[in-house]
Amino acid sequence: MIHKFRSWTTLVTLLGGYAGTITGIASIEVLGSTRPVFYLLATFLVAIALVLEIQALQESKPFFKGREEDSHGAMTKLLQKNGRAVIFTVELSFARDNPTAMDALLRKAEHGELTLCIPHMVPQAEVAARHGADVHVYADASWVPTSRFTVVRYHQHDSEIYFGHHVSPGVFVIECFRYGSVPHVLAEDLARLTIQRFARDGGPSIQP
Repeated sequence: MIHKFRSWTTLVTLLGGYAGTITGIASIEVLGSTRPVFYLLATFLVAIALVLEIQALQESKPFFKGREEDSHGAMTKLLQKNGRAVIFTVELSFARDNPTAMDALLRKAEHGELTLCIPHMVPQAEVAARHGADVHVYADASWVPTSRFTVVRYHQHDSEIYFGHHVSPGVFVIECFRYGSVPHVLAEDLARLTIQRFARDGGPSIQP
């Protein structure tokens, strides 16, 4: 939200600066016949700045925003992306409540491109495991994680992290963070730690 506010403020500032620049050029008598060149240059520079700022504003928008129960279509789109997907979640409710999302989950598993990290085994994870998914269960009855994220193209330099969380009662967002950002690094570290510590299907890992 802060980034969005700053982006709009920057856009208004750029337009105001452009108007001031044009006024200033018009008032400089010594420019004479070269004045249109300076008009063109000012317009060109401001146009580039506006394009870059609008692009930044578009990229700041969440991948999904709405009710959590309406986010299943967004999860289906994530599962249709190429590369290995790692889903760190609680109960796979998006697949439980949406047959299309469940089908996408199973197709990902069949391609050998799905890893699930969950606190306890659920029927959807059991089915996915039978279709080839790696399922890592980090059971702890005293703690239920609030983190829910999906790594797309896991362990690649073009990977992305999609975080799902509530921003207000009834409003759920899925935000994307690119490779190298702080949320990306932390989420991928958590996923990797879970995968290494807990063997497939929830058995204790033999890795240190």
